[in-house]
Amino acid sequence: MVEQNVRQHIDTALEADIFVTTERSPSDGVRRWAQALAARLNAPLADRRHESIERLARLHARLAALVVGDSGLWLVRDGRSYKFHPNMASRRVAALETGRTDRFVAATGLAPGDHLLDCTCGLGADAIVASYVVGPAGCVEAVEASTLLAEIVSAGFARYDKGPDALEQAMRRVRVIRGDYASLLRSHQTSSRDIVYFDPMFETTLDHAQGLDLVRTLAVASTPSREDIDEAQRVARKCVVLKDRSPGRLLGRLGIPVVSSRRSTWYGATHRRC
Repeated sequence: MVEQNVRQHIDTALEADIFVTTERSPSDGVRRWAQALAARLNAPLADRRHESIERLARLHARLAALVVGDSGLWLVRDGRSYKFHPNMASRRVAALETGRTDRFVAATGLAPGDHLLDCTCGLGADAIVASYVVGPAGCVEAVEASTLLAEIVSAGFARYDKGPDALEQAMRRVRVIRGDYASLLRSHQTSSRDIVYFDPMFETTLDHAQGLDLVRTLAVASTPSREDIDEAQRVARKCVVLKDRSPGRLLGRLGIPVVSSRRSTWYGATHRRC
């Protein structure tokens, strides 16, 4: 719990210590987007002109910059850029198109037309895969507690154009929601979603895929409580699924049956209580 609170403090501090600017030679659309974003975040808006991000940060006495460009949003901090990338979602969607299986899809039992609530968006790889599976008739909502990460990922979903059509269409359909899943679950009606999914990012993420430094920098760490799982069971018509690191200590602590225990990550699923 102490580690979680420290992580939340770091994230909140960064959100309060940014400014918004644009890429060099921005279009009118990018300028308007930057203005609206700065107003929404209550952050200073810096005219980029020919200034470096580092100089603008010093001028505005801010720690980091949220940069707006035609390709999306990215964070610049200490001379390093953090950008959105779909990571393994592109390979997973490509594999599904060839008829191969996906452990997340198998664990959730996703089917075309399903409505999935992803409580822990991160970079949204699972949300993208889910969107591909449920198709245009379904719906995927991805909840992200970090305001900055939600903005960057939402922009990435809308503007990423380096993948095949199936990947891009799946990304465009995902709805990113900025919020706390504990509060959101309690506001949803009973049986209003088919599946509720949790991937407590800092408990389970083991790889070093492209873009994950963005999540480690911005994401708000959280672990669902038994009360959160109870609420998720109320909301889900079909099941609640949780991803965990081997050997599944969180699944055991929450009393969720294991449905897949291969490799370094485990999945557990529990069905709605009647």
